[in-house]
Amino acid sequence: MESYPLYGYINDICVVGHGSIGRGTVPLIKRHFKFDKMTIIDPEPKHLPDGDEKVEFMQIGLTAENFKEILDKVFINKVGFLVNLSCGTSACDIIQYCQEKGVFYIDTVKKEWAGHYANTEKELS
Repeated sequence: MESYPLYGYINDICVVGHGSIGRGTVPLIKRHFKFDKMTIIDPEPKHLPDGDEKVEFMQIGLTAENFKEILDKVFINKVGFLVNLSCGTSACDIIQYCQEKGVFYIDTVKKEWAGHYANTEKELS
């Protein structure tokens, strides 16, 4: 069996989005980090990871109205790490939430809630 380096321990990991990037990133996280629990949040699961008692799945989409309530269920009085690999979620809002909770955050791009860029009432700047 091949041995991989472990880079650290994170008690709770939350991965938002399990599309093509999430399906490639989750196995890397599992390979290189020890963790107590991983929660994957995605509204339309297509390829869930193989059964693992440490991995929990929430079939729901994060919105401006529900993201705090949903993430509060994941990070219950624990420091954790949120990996945002989704589309249509506000990086700024989720970063602010994570800062308030003491949760570490990483993202692939700065984005806004779904519909923001198609809103003709808002200037692109």
